[in-house]
Amino acid sequence: MKKRVLALMLALVMALSLLPMMVAAEGEAQATEPNSAQMQNETEVTPTPEVQETIVPVEEQRTYGSPSGELATITVTSENTRTGATTGKVKIKVDKPCKVYYTVTEENADWPGNPTAEDEESGNFWPYTQVGKDTEHVITVTADGINSFFELDIKDIPTQEKCKVWLITTDENATIDMDKIVNVSIPKFEGQTEPEAPKASVKVYFTFYDGKNYCFPVGRTEITAVEGTAAKYGMENAKAGHLVGGMDHSIKAGQVSVLDALLCAHEAVYGAAFTKDTMSSYFGGSSSFVTKIFGVDGSIGYAVNDRLPVGPKYDGYAINEYALSEGDDVYFFIYASPYWGDYLSYFDKKQLTVNAGEEVTLTLSGYMAMEQMGTPGKDTRPITTMENIEGAEIDLLDENAGKLEFGDYLGETDENGKVKLKFDKAGTYYVSAIGESSTTFPITGPWCEITVNEAKPGESDLNGMLVYNGTVANNTTVILKNADDSYTTTNVFEWNKYEYDLGTVTDSSNQLRFKLKLPTGAKATLHYTDLNGNAATKDATKSSSNAAWISCLKPGKNTVKVVITPPAGSTVGEKTYTINVNCQPSLTALVLSADGNEAYLNPTFKNSVYDYSADISAAIETVLVTATPKDASCTVTYNGQTDSNVDIKDTDTIVVRVEKDGIYSEYTIKLNKKTAYTVKFETYPANAIVRLQDPKKAILSPNADGVYENLLPDTDYTWVVTCKGYVTKTGTLNTPAQLTNGVLSVILSAAPASNLPDYSGEWPTFRNSKNNNALTNTVTPDSAATAELKWAKKYGSGWGPKAVNVPIIVNNHIYIARNDDIFCLSKDTGEAVVSGKLASPQGGYGTNSMVYAEGMVFVQLDNGCIQALRADTLESLWVTESFGVQTISPITYYNGYIYTGTWGSETKEQNFACFSVTDEDPTNGFETKYATWLMPHMGGYYWVGAYVNDVCAVFGSDDGTSGSDSPTAVLYSVNPVTGSIIDTINNVTGDIRCTVVYDSGRVYFTTKGGYLYSVGLNTNGTFDHASIKSIQIGSMSTSTPVIYKGRLYVGCSGKGYDWNGDSGSGIAVVDVSGGKLEKIYKASTPGYPQAGPLVSTAFESSTGKVYVYTTYNNNPDGIYIIEDSAGQTEPSANNGNLYVPEKAYQQFCISTICADSEGTLYYKNDSGMVIAVKSKAKLPDPPKPTPTPDDDDGYKPGWPGGSILGPGSNSNVPTPPTAEMPVTGGEESILPIAMLIAGAVMLVALRRKKRV
Repeated sequence: MKKRVLALMLALVMALSLLPMMVAAEGEAQATEPNSAQMQNETEVTPTPEVQETIVPVEEQRTYGSPSGELATITVTSENTRTGATTGKVKIKVDKPCKVYYTVTEENADWPGNPTAEDEESGNFWPYTQVGKDTEHVITVTADGINSFFELDIKDIPTQEKCKVWLITTDENATIDMDKIVNVSIPKFEGQTEPEAPKASVKVYFTFYDGKNYCFPVGRTEITAVEGTAAKYGMENAKAGHLVGGMDHSIKAGQVSVLDALLCAHEAVYGAAFTKDTMSSYFGGSSSFVTKIFGVDGSIGYAVNDRLPVGPKYDGYAINEYALSEGDDVYFFIYASPYWGDYLSYFDKKQLTVNAGEEVTLTLSGYMAMEQMGTPGKDTRPITTMENIEGAEIDLLDENAGKLEFGDYLGETDENGKVKLKFDKAGTYYVSAIGESSTTFPITGPWCEITVNEAKPGESDLNGMLVYNGTVANNTTVILKNADDSYTTTNVFEWNKYEYDLGTVTDSSNQLRFKLKLPTGAKATLHYTDLNGNAATKDATKSSSNAAWISCLKPGKNTVKVVITPPAGSTVGEKTYTINVNCQPSLTALVLSADGNEAYLNPTFKNSVYDYSADISAAIETVLVTATPKDASCTVTYNGQTDSNVDIKDTDTIVVRVEKDGIYSEYTIKLNKKTAYTVKFETYPANAIVRLQDPKKAILSPNADGVYENLLPDTDYTWVVTCKGYVTKTGTLNTPAQLTNGVLSVILSAAPASNLPDYSGEWPTFRNSKNNNALTNTVTPDSAATAELKWAKKYGSGWGPKAVNVPIIVNNHIYIARNDDIFCLSKDTGEAVVSGKLASPQGGYGTNSMVYAEGMVFVQLDNGCIQALRADTLESLWVTESFGVQTISPITYYNGYIYTGTWGSETKEQNFACFSVTDEDPTNGFETKYATWLMPHMGGYYWVGAYVNDVCAVFGSDDGTSGSDSPTAVLYSVNPVTGSIIDTINNVTGDIRCTVVYDSGRVYFTTKGGYLYSVGLNTNGTFDHASIKSIQIGSMSTSTPVIYKGRLYVGCSGKGYDWNGDSGSGIAVVDVSGGKLEKIYKASTPGYPQAGPLVSTAFESSTGKVYVYTTYNNNPDGIYIIEDSAGQTEPSANNGNLYVPEKAYQQFCISTICADSEGTLYYKNDSGMVIAVKSKAKLPDPPKPTPTPDDDDGYKPGWPGGSILGPGSNSNVPTPPTAEMPVTGGEESILPIAMLIAGAVMLVALRRKKRV
């Protein structure tokens, strides 16, 4: 309402400001009512001699006989001038030689009669009574005078107002008849004047809109406006010297005024009915101030070319002051608003031509017509009220009683003043609008004439288009079809429809596919925005049979433009078809958490299912909703709020909306609130560990008092109570009736004694060190010249289930597994001396070793389990519960527990687990071993080995994304017995896929993002966050570092997986002394060294050199040696292949290297071979340095019982094989060399797919 009042006041002020302009200059009369949008000055007409009639040129043609007997055409033009009261001129022109006779009579005289032959002979051609002298006149037109005008001087003209000139021409021998007579009226002129100059004229377009009655008395019409028409009707244009605001507003000779055009428009509409005598019925006002036009009274304004004519000094032009130019658009209108607040509105196009079915867009704009009114002489202010008219109704105009009135509704303008129109039939359509401005003043009627032609495809028009958003076109995927297609979509392609809104598709596919039918020789290009937000194009010229596909669909609004380029040489331009597709966003995950525990959705979440229910404790007032949109740019709201902590005190429904660009999906969760209960476990022994899991195996956490809260009745919860040295108990809890005062008591019994071997080990674990630092001080080969093959035995094949795992050395024997077999090999020959069967095939693709401790070996299985077997007989002792998908992380043993992790996919939740190694039932070799604790993580654990001490277990995770460089991986530090989190580092870049190494108070690890990290580890298990350091050493790294005397050695890739070994992969040498993390140099290797290296320090005291041994994941594989020394800053020239396998067993390799006490190196590759490389001759042992606390080569694990590998029996070497213990492997099992070579290509291809 305020806006309306202000607008009315503005209009009133403008109207009042016009009063000074209406004061007549130089004696002009003051007007009392506005006559135009300019409020032009009204001027009086200066008296002139009376003019009885204005001479208007006319032409008449008649045909007469010629002297030759042929017909002659005589043209008479009454452009005559009166040189006196009794004289005049007539212009005539004939096309053949002849005689022309003429005479003059009074205006009302009849034809004097046909002359006779006697009259002609006597020379008295018309001897009848005439006014003036009885005389006749004749002119002979010769051949030289034909086809050009000449004048007849007419004398003896009567004194009446009008007279007639009679002309006749005839063949000398012809009979003259009346049809050969023509007469021309000559008006009388009072007084003698000079001949008039030719009148100027302009062609303009004229429109008249009646705002009071919402109609067009005169539609937009082209007229010829003639100079001086105002004078013809007794009116006058502004004379020379006429000034407004100091600006010249006179109409000069040769100019046509708006007043002239207005009168000419009346003549065009009414014809002969509009005369000086009758004009008052149609026209009212004066020369500058009109109050009635075309018979309609009102407050009248006008505009030229969509602007009210105003000069630079508030000098508005009256209709008799403004000179028109050729092609001007003259628009008269009657104000609808009593305050003259109407907005002059107009379309951006007044006339256009389209084909039937072709969409056109009109834009409606306007401004307050009176805005530029002010006191003449001051500077005119610019227009400020200009706006696009929103919400105007667009209608067709229909003719009714000589007027064009508003008819059928066509549409409404949008917020930008735009409206889209389409006409399916050929014809001419007149379009206008009714509406209001933003200030609620009425708009004047705009005009647009649309000519619609019959539609025919051209050289740049498509003949067909099929669009679908799946790999196959069917009723589900097709969103635009051709008229002859049978798909169920209602969107049908039309060649002359250039924009399509195809509705909404799901985000299950990000592709659109196009099949286009093109004119011969034309080309098609798709213009779109790719999934990264970049502008992109694709050639779709050959898409008629094989669809052109583009990845362009993101949640929200998407547009693809199909640009058709005509054949070379065509004169038509390109055509663009616009395809608009909305993509409905979805969630990839929806999790409801109550009091820290998940409340499960029913049914299980699926992004295409939108309605769920969930059971929840009635005591809970707030729940955490974790909604993960498929596209991170989408917004998510929860019951209309952005806070994901949703207050549910007063509601039992949660609506989760995911939205982009106004396109959204809603997921509804119905809450079933139930009365919950609590439980507390009392155990014996008191330090037993309790694990409580819900029906979906999620681990529940107790409060600070050890109480588990908000348990739901009739829901099965599984509990497990474990303690090292005791027999585990497990059970199900589903009702508070099972409890005593809310307490569940669990008493464990001590495990029986085991009779297990007590072996020593030269390399019993993955990295042979409590710190995971793979160092040896045994004398290993120091060059290819000193190395030779000790033995190579084939025990497996490829990198899948039949792959051989990485060897360990225990009790002077080699232990390996392949598929579901486990072997104990002679270290001297590689022959199997004991074998056994696993509960299922080994897991981890053989990329990790088994681990020995306490008389047992622990092997990863492929079903997310670990199996423990006796180290002497390889008989099974127990198998863990399945705690994940793939057991692919190295096993770490510490103080009676083993630690390892599982992996399922880049984004799947998996567990890191701890198990006590106690054999709880020696009578059952396949008893189920339950985890002491589990640590779930989204993305899981791949190749992650833990560093464990008395206080903490430190291990890393994947980053939880499908890539490998997201800053979302986590380094955990947890209590090694309870699994409770001590500390985390949460922003590690890329998957952590190595074993954590400890050295000098810091831990080190690498990531698949190519980073090496270092952080201080405090004595209480927390991280020194201020000390975190990282450097990028390559494009990726899964290698476990080795550290010796302040220098760190780790493998990294130069680019990707470096299958060809030419992208800069190698061993990075890094200075870590004093907490530094600075790369010194990189020693190149023939391929990507994915596994951790081995460092020998045996030669340091004699040569100052240490040697780094590594494998690499590329043919021909082998052992690569790198020489390094303190202070060295560049790779040594002595680096190179220490050993290259024979052709038959060259293959890709991800294997660490272990060394025995004699310096022999052992590893395996994807040929299935286990390979031992020794020194050619026994080298003298170099002097050993005195061990320091940080030297791993002097470390012996302090397990109970004092042995280096834990308690066990004093059993002898493994039992030799018997007939009942089949032995596999050995040289006899090696495949023929030819078969190995034949399979090499396939294995290489498989290897390239598998490496992660």
